[in-house]
Amino acid sequence: MAEPGPLGAGSSALALTASDGVRLRGAILPGGGRGVVLLLPGRTEFCEKYAGVAAECAARGFAVASLDWRGQGASARPVGHPRKGHVDDFCAFQRDLAALLAAAPVAAAPGPRVMVAHSMGGAIGLRALVDGRLTVSAAVFCAPMWGLAQGRAVALAGRLMAEAAVALGLGRAYAPGGADASYASTDPEPNVLTADPERAAWLAALTRAHADKALGGPTFGWLRAAYREMAALAPLRLRAPAMAAVGGDEGVVSKAAIRARAARDGLPLTEIAGGRHELFIETPPRRARLWAAIDGFLADQKL
Repeated sequence: MAEPGPLGAGSSALALTASDGVRLRGAILPGGGRGVVLLLPGRTEFCEKYAGVAAECAARGFAVASLDWRGQGASARPVGHPRKGHVDDFCAFQRDLAALLAAAPVAAAPGPRVMVAHSMGGAIGLRALVDGRLTVSAAVFCAPMWGLAQGRAVALAGRLMAEAAVALGLGRAYAPGGADASYASTDPEPNVLTADPERAAWLAALTRAHADKALGGPTFGWLRAAYREMAALAPLRLRAPAMAAVGGDEGVVSKAAIRARAARDGLPLTEIAGGRHELFIETPPRRARLWAAIDGFLADQKL
């Protein structure tokens, strides 16, 4: 029996090359003609983690296209630093997204485009939309990284520390707490990712089974780039039809930043009580509420 593709049964891998020559792995799952979901993952993630989400989208008639961002999953890693989550500037991720959009099977997929973006993918997707690099009929932001779950003083200290570290030539060193091991490879309880012990164990097992695709902590360079991008995005208005979802117990990204943009830009916001950062792998009732919100939003957009 053939092995399932990166996004599960019926999917296939895409060999992509960004405009700066970086090799990337993409994936596509055919759909029923309703449109194509552009699935933008977060930091450390790889396509296999989203097979369940892709299956839900396919069951709704959508094709699904996704990718492993540079430096993670099965995409090219920094030479000499394969476990470090590093990037000098978030504009590099825009080149990755452009490569996915230009892939023939993605460009040829019929119907409207719907973006579904999680965590770091929410910052990358937002940038693409506000800069006009990407046009979609609807966007779904799930726990988007529009700020980190830090107080103002801690965030300021973190940004100053990252700026200083890079200036001192330490951009490729791990930020405090970083290590080669992936945080997702263990099953701590409680954890900041999901309140569902079964899904937490599943994620840990998946990460161990795909150890070659796992990623360690972020570098000072990544941290500086992230702080800079979040600050640059904050004043920019999002005019595309979009919704956002966040867990009531979110502990990775900033709920305040999500609420502020939702209020200012008119985004419907679904807050899921008790949910943590990974709403797509939350308890069944929380997942059901998330999908109901997404379905309702798409219906409102006549998609």
